[in-house]
Amino acid sequence: MSLGKVARCLVLPARVALRPAAPVLHRSYAAVSEARAVLESELEGIRAAGTWKAERIITSKQGPQINVEGSRSTILNFCANNYLGLSSHPEVVQAGIDALNTHGAGLSSVRFICGTQDLHKNLEQKLAEFHEREDCILYASCFDANAGLFEVLLGPDDAVLSDELNHASIIDGIRLCRAKRLRYKHMDLRDLEIKLKEAQVCEGLASTETITAKKRKKKKKKMKRLEIPHKRTKLPHHEISTSFSCQVF
Repeated sequence: MSLGKVARCLVLPARVALRPAAPVLHRSYAAVSEARAVLESELEGIRAAGTWKAERIITSKQGPQINVEGSRSTILNFCANNYLGLSSHPEVVQAGIDALNTHGAGLSSVRFICGTQDLHKNLEQKLAEFHEREDCILYASCFDANAGLFEVLLGPDDAVLSDELNHASIIDGIRLCRAKRLRYKHMDLRDLEIKLKEAQVCEGLASTETITAKKRKKKKKKMKRLEIPHKRTKLPHHEISTSFSCQVF
């Protein structure tokens, strides 16, 4: 028997074995169809609620005025983060071209594995020196930064109180941590007080908006103080928690 006949004899049973049976295909198509129906229903609900967001396809460089696909004239752009106009600044563009020539177009990995270049470390060092800090970490966006912040700072012994209108990056970042999560009504101190009591802060309060005793005296604006009965451990000029902390955003 020739090698060709042997190969055909081996391939034929393999094809039969790999070919799905009709009932299996039917169940697979049914599952896909059911999933599609669920997704379409969800999308229709989003459109009905007026929260559907379509992408605006920009056909020009970023700036105060941009060209958008489907528009005959330029559009005023008020929603970009390009506050200083650096996205299209000639020096920034040229620096990007120079970096492409020396370091290529992509890292081919995440920072942790083999994606950290000297460009990253030089910029991080300069930023840390500018802000008079020991070090800093660059993120691709503020969304990524908030996603990576809360999980490493907060644990199951902490509580997070978040304004209901906080940025989505803060909300998603809080969801990733193991702390107890409570949302209070926007700028509502009374509701915040209720949520603070729900958090059962029994040993102290640490807040991202903490005002120490000395600073409070100097502050001109009067702030309503939330009185929460709890035992405090006092240190010079500030108070800390010994077992349970509460972060307010």
